[in-house]
This record gives sequence, structure tokens and C-alpha cells, in this order.
Amino acid sequence: LVRTSAVGAAAAVIAGCGRSRRWCSGEYGSRTPRVPTPGAAARAIAAHGYRVRVVNTFDEAPSDDAARSLLAELRSDAASHRQPVAIVAGGEVRVALPQRAGSGGRNQHFALQCAEAIAGEPIAVLSCGTDGIDGNSQAAGGVVDGSTTTRAHALGLDVAASLAAFDSSTLLAALGDTIVTGPTGTNVRDLRILLCHAPTQLHAR
Repeated sequence: LVRTSAVGAAAAVIAGCGRSRRWCSGEYGSRTPRVPTPGAAARAIAAHGYRVRVVNTFDEAPSDDAARSLLAELRSDAASHRQPVAIVAGGEVRVALPQRAGSGGRNQHFALQCAEAIAGEPIAVLSCGTDGIDGNSQAAGGVVDGSTTTRAHALGLDVAASLAAFDSSTLLAALGDTIVTGPTGTNVRDLRILLCHAPTQLHAR
């Protein structure tokens, strides 16, 4: 259910990419195409019964720092409100690529970094590019949850090894967890959604 909520909310928002010729005042400028914004994603998620907060303080942060900080904020919100909570973040994270890298991009890399940290917990994380393209892959991004590492292991795949090889898309595609939209024809940076649907089941930290 939590993965479905994350994907459904993102899909509802991304679906409008490139389909409108109207212009509106947006979060990224005074003449921004009518495309996905964190605020629009927050409204879509709230419709699923989540208490949602928009966070834009990790733009251009290293991917691992952003993953760690956003998950900490999600857990803090869950502990404070004791109800399903969500965080929506815009902007882009940074990933330092080696000379030889596998298939993927910053969004799928971010998602896999989160997968390691949420193993066994009632959390889902989605990260995707509003242009429909993530790095050198065919996906816009990916979605993970508390079962990702276990499901990957069952297929003989290793999340840590995929991260080390910067080959996130290969693993996520094998799990059926890439987000594929095709090129949207516009770009207002990236969208990340973090959901916790059962705060009482979070691991003690």
C-alpha cells in the first residue's frame, strides 16, 4: 500500500509534464510551464490520508547526506504525529561518478541509498526526474521500500554492490521498481517522495 501511494502520487503529478501549453507562476520562476512541483505532489499524497511536509533544504546536497537527513526528518515527523506521514522534496542531489559507471542516475542512486537504511521498515521512497530521464538509463527514477533489499537478495542481487558500481538502474529494473515515463519535454528538476505509513512499526534508533 505504501509503495502504491508513493508511485500513484508521483504518477498523478508527472502525468501533466509536457501536456499543457499554458504558463503559470511556479516554484522555479515567474514563467514556469504547468509541470510537477513539490506542492502538487504534496496535495496528491495528502489525498491518500498522509500528513505531508514539503522540504527544499537539500538542493545540491550530496546524495548520501540528503538520504540520511530526509529519512531522519521523516522518522522525526512520524514520532511526533503518530500517523502516516510524508515528506516531499524538490531540487537535485549530487553524485560523484567514477570514470566507469553502470546504468542509472542520481535519482535511482538516491533511492537505493535509502533502501539500505529502511530495510524492514514501513517506509517507501521515490525519486525521479521531471524530465523523464535519469542519468544514462531509460528510467525517470525509481521507488524502494522496506522489502527492497530482501527482494534483491532473493534474486541474487546486492544493493551495496550496485551502489558501489553506480549501477542502480539494473537492480531496480530487475525488481520492477524503475519509474518509466519517457521524455516529458520539460524539466523543473527532481522530485523525491518519502512515506511512512505505520509509525509504530519503525525500528528503534
